[in-house]
Amino acid sequence: MTILSISTSSGTASAAVYKNGRISCLYGEPSVGGHSEIIMPLVEKLLADNDTAMEDIDVFACDIGPGSYTGVRIGVCAVNAMAFTSGKKIIGVPSLEALKYCVDGDGKSVCALLDCRNGNGYAALFSKNKTVIEPSAVVVAELIKDIPENTVFVGDGGVLHRELILANCTGAMFADGVVSAEGVIKAALARIDSGEAKVDEVTPMYLRQPQAERMQNGR
Repeated sequence: MTILSISTSSGTASAAVYKNGRISCLYGEPSVGGHSEIIMPLVEKLLADNDTAMEDIDVFACDIGPGSYTGVRIGVCAVNAMAFTSGKKIIGVPSLEALKYCVDGDGKSVCALLDCRNGNGYAALFSKNKTVIEPSAVVVAELIKDIPENTVFVGDGGVLHRELILANCTGAMFADGVVSAEGVIKAALARIDSGEAKVDEVTPMYLRQPQAERMQNGR
């Protein structure tokens, strides 16, 4: 099976291909331009580097959020267009689920935590390949009350709130990692192995209103 994935929910766009049991991933340069300018050239370079044509792809995958409102829309539209043009199916992956694959699977609980300012975040909790807390918009100080001992935190929210977490979560540990197309492929493979149906089209996962709407509503 050959899978092409893209990730656009974070500040750095990336693309990855799974072929012959191996994952290759390329990352864009945020300073070069927006995700809309980066993602398709990145895909084209990745496929060329791996001697793969678009028609060789069996399944497409992308992160569907939460994350950058505009970035998520760009990625979802791009993967829907590629799948439609080639007549192939898609696996949509929450960005927090992709993030958890930055942590080695050693049986520990993993909290994927992304910052979204003012003590707020996006979070999900995973344990033994099961989702304990579904991707949610959270207040970090409230979230950590429900986190079990010896949990590994991954994501920029863990970095930003490290002291608060250490003061309230016994045995908390921290892992480096960002949402990437490589994590999206690993999550997609797990979903395929579990028998999840592939779809013709994916839609964004928005857990909060866009910033412009929140400002208009005074939140």
